[in-house]
Amino acid sequence: MLPALRSSGSSLRFLALAAVLWMAALVVFLTAFKVMDLDVWWHIKAGQLMRSTGGLPHTDPFAYTRAGQPYLASHGWLAELVLSIVYDLAGPTGLILLRTLIALAIAGVLAVIASPLWFGAGAAALAVNAIRPGLMDRPQLFTFLLFAVSVFLALRYIDADALAADCSRRHRTRICAGFVGLQVLWVNLHGAACILGLIVFGALACQRLTDHLRGKSDRREIVQLVGVGVLLMVALLAAPSTYHNVTYVWNLLTDRTAQFIREWEPRTWGPYLRDLGPLWIAAVGVVAWTRRAPVFSALLLLAVGLLSRQAFRHEMPFVIAATSVFLWQLRHQPRWAAVMQWLERRPLRAWVAALCLLLAVSVFIWRSYWSFTQRDQLQGYGAFAPAAGAADFLDRERIDGRMFNAYDVGGYLLFRGRPVFVDGRNVDYGFAFMERLVRAAQEPGVWNAIESDYGIDYAVLSYDAFADADPLPYVGILEQRPDWALVYLDDWTAVYLKNMPEHRPTIDRLRYDVLTPAGVQRGTALQIDAKRLPALERELTRAAQELGSIKAKLLLARLYLASGFLADAQRLVDAAAAAQPGSYRPIELQAAIHVHAQRWREAAEAYERVIDLAGPIAEEINYAVLADVFERAGLTRRAAQFRAKAGD
Repeated sequence: MLPALRSSGSSLRFLALAAVLWMAALVVFLTAFKVMDLDVWWHIKAGQLMRSTGGLPHTDPFAYTRAGQPYLASHGWLAELVLSIVYDLAGPTGLILLRTLIALAIAGVLAVIASPLWFGAGAAALAVNAIRPGLMDRPQLFTFLLFAVSVFLALRYIDADALAADCSRRHRTRICAGFVGLQVLWVNLHGAACILGLIVFGALACQRLTDHLRGKSDRREIVQLVGVGVLLMVALLAAPSTYHNVTYVWNLLTDRTAQFIREWEPRTWGPYLRDLGPLWIAAVGVVAWTRRAPVFSALLLLAVGLLSRQAFRHEMPFVIAATSVFLWQLRHQPRWAAVMQWLERRPLRAWVAALCLLLAVSVFIWRSYWSFTQRDQLQGYGAFAPAAGAADFLDRERIDGRMFNAYDVGGYLLFRGRPVFVDGRNVDYGFAFMERLVRAAQEPGVWNAIESDYGIDYAVLSYDAFADADPLPYVGILEQRPDWALVYLDDWTAVYLKNMPEHRPTIDRLRYDVLTPAGVQRGTALQIDAKRLPALERELTRAAQELGSIKAKLLLARLYLASGFLADAQRLVDAAAAAQPGSYRPIELQAAIHVHAQRWREAAEAYERVIDLAGPIAEEINYAVLADVFERAGLTRRAAQFRAKAGD
C-alpha cells in the first residue's frame, strides 16, 4: 500500500509540474506579440530624458503646443526608467521579454492560490489571456502584477487564521509590512494607480473588523490594521510627484478628455458581458457557495467591478481580482476538496482531467492570439510602429518646421526627436485643446484656425486606424486644399506638405496627384478615367516601394491583372507576400491570378489558405465564387459546402 501511495504522490507532483510548465508555455506564446502600444514610445523617451538629465522634467519637453507649461506625467517615472533601460539594452525584444516575465509572475501568483495546482495553472493561463489587451509595454504592466500580489497577500492574511496565535500574529505583521513596501514601490512605478492596493487593503480591513465584531479577532489586530492603513495613505506621497499623484488620477477620472480615448471609456454591455459575464457568474457563485470571508470577497469584487464599468483599462484588475477570489473560494469549498481528493486517489483520472482542461485552454488561447495578431501581423517579436515609415521619410527629406500630427502617432514621432503637436497624454492637453483637435478632423473652419494659430508647415496623419470614417480624418480636408500636397503614403500614414518655398522642390518631385489615402485604403484608386491610368501606375509604383507596405503593391497588381500582365502582377504579389508573410491578402490575389490563368486546382489551394489565414477577420467572402472555383478544380464536396454557405 505504501509504495502505491508514494507512486500516486509522485505522479501528482509530476502532474503539477507539467501543468505549470504548460501554463508558462501558453503565457510565453500569448505575450509574444510585437510592441504595438502607441504610448510606449513617449514613456521610453521620458525615461531616456530623465537618465540624461538626472532628474524629472519640470516643463513639457515634447510638445511645442505646451512649451513652457508644467510637465504633468511624472507619475510613472520609475517604470519609465525601467522601460527605457530595457529598450536601450535590448530594443523591442527586451520590452517583450519584460512583458512576458511580468505576465508569468501574474500567472504564477494566481496559480498558487488554487488547489490543485494543475487547475490553477489552467485558470491562470485563461486570466492572462483575458488581460492580454492590457498587456501593453507601459507602467500599467507593473500595476497588474502588484495588484495581483496585493490580493494574494490579503488572502494569505485571512488564511493565517489556521495558524497558532503567535505564528498568526507574526505572519500577519510580515504581510502588513509587505503591503507598505508594495505601496511605496507601486506609487513610484505607476503613481496613484496604487489606490488599487488601498482598495484591497480596505476590503481586508472591513472583513477583519467584521470578524472582530463577531469575536473572531482581537483588538490589537484592528489597531495594527488601522496603523497600516494610515501608512498606506501616507505612502501615496512617497514619490517625487507627491500629492500630484492623487490629483493626476483625479483628473483622469473627472477630466472630460477621457471621452476621446477609447481605453478610458467603458465598453458597451454586450461585449463586456460576453467577455466578463462568465467570470462574474463564477466568482459571485462560488462566494455564495463557500462563503469564506464574504465581506472581503464581495467588497473587492464590487469595487473593482464598478471600476471595470468606468473604463476599459480597468477590466484587467477585475479579471485578476475575480480569478483570485474564484480560485481561493473554491480551494476552501469542502465539496470541491472532496472531488479533488477523489481524483488524487486516481492519478490517471487526474491526469485526464488536467489534460482536457489544458487542451481546451490552449485551443481557446490559440484562437484568441491569432484573432488579435492577424490584422497587423503582430505575431512574434519586434515593433509595429505605424508612423515609422513617415518618420524615416521626414528625416530622409530633411523636413522641418511646425508639424501637425494625429493624436495616435505623436508618441512615436516625439520618440524620433520631433516636437509634436499632440501625443497620448490627453489630460495634459486639457478638454478644450482635445475637443478642438477632434473637431478639426472633419471641420475645415476649425482646421484652418489651428493651421493659422500654430503656423503648421506639414502634417503626419494616420488613416488606416480610421478606415471606416468618411471622409478620413484631416485627410478629407487637406485633399480639398490646393496649397497642401500629399508627398508620402504607406499602409498606415500619409504626409502632407504645405506649398511653401522651402517645400516646393520636394513637392515637385514627390507629389501624388492621383493616388489618395482613401483610394488606397478602400481599393477605389482603380476606379478612375482610363486617361489617368498611366499616372496612377507611376504613383502606385512609387508607393509600392515602401518597405513593409502591401496596399499599393496589391492595387498595382490588380491593375496589371486586369490588363492581362500576369507576370508583372505575380511579381508584385510575391513582393507583398514577402513584406507581410502572414497576411491573407497577397494569397487572395494569388488565387485571382490562378483563376485568370484557369489553374483551378492552384486557385482552390490558394483560397483554402486565405480562409485559414484570415480567420475571423476575413471580409465577407463570396462563397458562390469559391464554389465555382472548387467545382472547376474537381473538388465537388468542398464546392457543395461553399454553395450551401452561399445560400445561407
